[in-house]
Amino acid sequence: MKKIWILVLLSMIFVLSAIPKTYELTATYLNKNNWQITYTLPVDDENITLTILGKDEAYIITLADFESQKAGVYTYFWDGKDENGLPVEGVSARFRTSANGAMKALLLK
Repeated sequence: MKKIWILVLLSMIFVLSAIPKTYELTATYLNKNNWQITYTLPVDDENITLTILGKDEAYIITLADFESQKAGVYTYFWDGKDENGLPVEGVSARFRTSANGAMKALLLK
């Protein structure tokens, strides 16, 4: 019986440590206009959007739009193109949730 409890306890610690402690937004340039954009949710949240904006805050494309998401780490890849498939430069990623408001990351090569 002790072995089972130890296994359950270790499993619970692993799951709890996998949940991020803060909201974060990071963008990594991979190559040839390819980006990896990651955000973290420390709690279950609502109205999640991840949007790419132009230099003048003009809308480019939406990568994620959810009514709700569980706490965790989410990663998206973006090819550097707008909704029409045209390449864009000098943009920023905006991550918005109902609980945290908005966060922004400038995408630079």
